[in-house]
Amino acid sequence: EEGEYGNTAFLLEEGYLAICRKGAAANPNLPHQDVPGVAAGLRKLPKRAGAPVWVQKPDALDVIGEMAPMSHARRNATLVAVTPARVLE
Repeated sequence: EEGEYGNTAFLLEEGYLAICRKGAAANPNLPHQDVPGVAAGLRKLPKRAGAPVWVQKPDALDVIGEMAPMSHARRNATLVAVTPARVLE
């Protein structure tokens, strides 16, 4: 969650994640909105997560959230599953 210190990173195996930031403007051109379930999931995002700025699809080569443990900084975004997902921590 945005603002927390993290010591883990994530791999998205299946499903879609919204990357949300508090105080950011919602991205009107989010990718993958045509994928079944993504648009509906985006409409159900909790307000406390902030505005969606990106939708992440599964990618075996993409590590998510790695900068917090690498830099000892707070997380700069919140990840929310917008479809059923499997995430490795």
